[in-house]
Amino acid sequence: MSDKLLSLGQKGQAFDAYHLLIGAILGFSVLLIIVSSINYFEGLRMQVSQERFFTGLNNAVDQPNGEILLIDDLIFQADTSYTSRALERATGLEEGCLVFDDSGSTAFDVSPELVTAKENIIGNISAICSTNSDGFCTSSCQVCCEITFNAQ
Repeated sequence: MSDKLLSLGQKGQAFDAYHLLIGAILGFSVLLIIVSSINYFEGLRMQVSQERFFTGLNNAVDQPNGEILLIDDLIFQADTSYTSRALERATGLEEGCLVFDDSGSTAFDVSPELVTAKENIIGNISAICSTNSDGFCTSSCQVCCEITFNAQ
């Protein structure tokens, strides 16, 4: 009889370890779901920010009135770069008709044809687009734009 009680005790201890293993697996699964959700929504924030950037830039190009168009609360990841040529193609501008202006922000590395975010940052962009008839353009472009990147 005592052998029977002893063997039931060992089975009971093994059953507790099994419950602990199941609990650990469920906890890990919940943690994995939470981390995946955070990554998904962060990617979605970046995508929405990029869409706002390009929509705002296209609006400035479509309405070249010489007024500043401010696109605020944009998210930039570290080492993200924009070239003037790529933005010209995205907006339909001729080559050499879009330049970057250095605002003195330490968060961005700015040259006339390339802007690179140095860190993860929330920033603003101001775009000024005008027609050549306004005397704004220094080249033979019909529409030219100047874009300034600023950190908040």
